[in-house]
Amino acid sequence: MKANDAPQRTVTATAVAISVPFVVLGAQESPRFSRKQKTSNLTIMAHYALYAYAIGLEFSAIAEQVIERVNHFIASQQWRCSDVWAVNQQRSAEDWELGLNLSLPDPDHEPPDWFSDVEAVVRFCIELRGEFHHDFTIGITDARTGCGEDIIEVGSEPPDYNFLRRFIGVRPPTP
Repeated sequence: MKANDAPQRTVTATAVAISVPFVVLGAQESPRFSRKQKTSNLTIMAHYALYAYAIGLEFSAIAEQVIERVNHFIASQQWRCSDVWAVNQQRSAEDWELGLNLSLPDPDHEPPDWFSDVEAVVRFCIELRGEFHHDFTIGITDARTGCGEDIIEVGSEPPDYNFLRRFIGVRPPTP
């Protein structure tokens, strides 16, 4: 499904009091491979999602423009991952999520070239940084626990795509 065919949706969430970071062991084992996802005939919500949020506390002056740009970006892409959506939620004065989320595929059902969606999100954050003068954080969140972990910041230094790839856990192609 193309993103522009999908209906717009509003994101709501509850605050999580604690954050448990993912432990990366040995050869950069991804948290996506730590548990198997149960499968059935039902559609299952993605276990993990990538988030790309502006860093800062006060976005009221730019939030509407950022979300407009995010929605345009979402509609302009041919997504390989199943779901992507804009996020603009202020949980408290110190907690405002502004950016987008991208559902990550189950490791056993990765579509070909799905990581190019992640790379497109990072490139888009670079554009937004130049336009709105805010750095962005890219991270991964566990939909079942609500816990998340920042992976990289999109700031003045070029992002480390290789680290992002290892952390998320892109499976090598099968022969």
